[in-house]
Amino acid sequence: MSHIKYGVNLLTYDSSGFDTFDIKVAERIFGRLKSFGYDGVELTGIPERMNELRPQKELLSSYQLEPVLITGAWGVFGSIVNTYPNKDPTSSDPARKANSVEYIVKCCEMAAELGAPYVLVALGSLDRPMDTSEKGIKKARKNLVEVLKKASKLTERSGVNLLLEPQCRFEGFYGVNSTMSQTLSIVEEVDAENIVLMIDTFHSNIEETSIPKAMERAGKLLAHVHLADSNRLGPGFGTIDFKPILRGLQDLEYDGYLCLECAPAGPDPDGMCEQSIKYLKSMETLSAAQIKSR
Repeated sequence: MSHIKYGVNLLTYDSSGFDTFDIKVAERIFGRLKSFGYDGVELTGIPERMNELRPQKELLSSYQLEPVLITGAWGVFGSIVNTYPNKDPTSSDPARKANSVEYIVKCCEMAAELGAPYVLVALGSLDRPMDTSEKGIKKARKNLVEVLKKASKLTERSGVNLLLEPQCRFEGFYGVNSTMSQTLSIVEEVDAENIVLMIDTFHSNIEETSIPKAMERAGKLLAHVHLADSNRLGPGFGTIDFKPILRGLQDLEYDGYLCLECAPAGPDPDGMCEQSIKYLKSMETLSAAQIKSR
């Protein structure tokens, strides 16, 4: 897996009380991450704060870090950070669907300007309680497909791809995007060249019977990986066995990013990020040796 790169989603730091839009805070974090051996960072999709992010493009370059993607702020998180709070791609409310499309377009504009190749699209229903009956799931899925078709058409010339993420029942829409199979079926129905898949080990550890098999199911559409342990701390701090996951990525000849997305990361995100990349690289070496000995 010599082509694999490691990154960190800056929500890992935001969740610990850091304002990563602050250029001085960002500079300190970028320096630390580079010293640990990371190759890139994921930035948060708040279009209203784009003026604060623009200087970070040059800053990232100075530390030889890549802007990996723009993470969408979906569900109640959008309200917390005050960006398009009334958006929900699974809602039947026309305003919420329209806001979702507009938000995806704005995030793609951010990504294109900053040089990031992806925008992460997740779910987060604003309707509570969620209707997880067969009828409710069918309706939510139909709304999501409608939003994705419109958004993918409007962003197809941006050079930015949309990443659709399977999420566990506590964050996504249960029965719509809980598993890789469900999420893959949505991507296949939308049938847009600029929509691909990602996997998050925290979510998949809850919903999948096998994370390696879920990755295999995604196949060549798997374009990005989020890493967090069973407790959503960094890899090595919980109970997930990452060796078969790394072996599975090697078997798929995956050459994208592995990015930590840990929230909350606790009082010492630096220490966690440093220990996790050491752990992951040791697991990567071990997995490569096991594959070689087959």
